[in-house]
Amino acid sequence: MRGSSKKRRIMDEVSHFTTLLGPKTHFVGTITGGDNCIVYGQVEGDCQCDGVLVLGEHGQWQGNIQAPSVVISGHVEGDIDAGAKLELTGSARVNGSISSPVVAMEQGAVHAGEMHMGKQTDIIRFTEKRASGENDGNEAGDGTE
Repeated sequence: MRGSSKKRRIMDEVSHFTTLLGPKTHFVGTITGGDNCIVYGQVEGDCQCDGVLVLGEHGQWQGNIQAPSVVISGHVEGDIDAGAKLELTGSARVNGSISSPVVAMEQGAVHAGEMHMGKQTDIIRFTEKRASGENDGNEAGDGTE
């Protein structure tokens, strides 16, 4: 791997989350705002955020999601519009259309619906090589410790 410090993954660029919905939380309504948001629970409603939105592995979302950068590890029943980048991890299940100029889809992710990418780009497929839950900002990213 090159000695580049380029941050390719959305989570590499996030320093903190100011909004957290825990695994036992069930939220009904619209989430709006400019902060980064991570959801481990259930949401019934839409999201119109200006920050990063992350849906955790056991998270469930019924409704549409609109944010610049989105990471999905849970289950979404609705459309996703990521203005900059969308990442679907291996545990992601999405039933709805997705729209983003850049889509990264880990092996094992499932998407049923349309995909819209504003320009001609290559499809990015990846296999997660990091240990689950690791993102402390101190990772070398090259498999060394």
